Amino acid sequence: MEQPPSASTPTVTDDQAQHLEKPSAKSPESPVMWGHVRLQVAVAILSFLGATAGVFVSARFEEEKARRDNTYAFKTSILAKRIELIERTARILNKSDAAAHLAQLADLDLKLAKATSELAMVAMAKTGKPGSVNLDEPNYLEKFIATKLQLGEITVEFGTVMVMNKLYFGLKTQQAVDELTQDNKVAWWGEEATARKKRLLTVQFEELPLGLEDRFQTPKR
Repeated sequence: MEQPPSASTPTVTDDQAQHLEKPSAKSPESPVMWGHVRLQVAVAILSFLGATAGVFVSARFEEEKARRDNTYAFKTSILAKRIELIERTARILNKSDAAAHLAQLADLDLKLAKATSELAMVAMAKTGKPGSVNLDEPNYLEKFIATKLQLGEITVEFGTVMVMNKLYFGLKTQQAVDELTQDNKVAWWGEEATARKKRLLTVQFEELPLGLEDRFQTPKR
């Protein structure tokens, strides 16, 4: 009895078997290649982070430098203005004698102008004619006006300097200015105000560095 033919089994040659046993050298899953890729990515990330950090640090440095420079310039200008005001205060207070003299002269001229006017009125009442007073006598009213104008110039300068002192100095200077200017019974040019004027200059020197303790520090570059 004949046996049924068996199914044919594919045969593998020796060359094919050797080819199947060798791993492909070009496989993308090679550990060496993946390590190289990871290294390149890490280097790229670190380079980006380094560049970003450098830009950030440089920007912050420039911002801080600009802030220091502006602060230094501001404090320097305040110091210069305070020194200028101390000098102006000393100059205007040194005009106290001139102001006192003008005040006395203006008061005298006003009294003489009133007396001259009264004499003219009496003479006119007796004679019934105007112009009976000696016109060669000085016009004391005009002298009074001129003297008051001179005193007014000094007084305006004094007031301006005192206002600036209150703006640029501290509490002690502000109080000293008020003591010198707000007493209606004592004129700032009078001898009674001598102690107040000395105190004003003293506290101005004390408050010269107020709020500017680091004014002599040069800005860091």
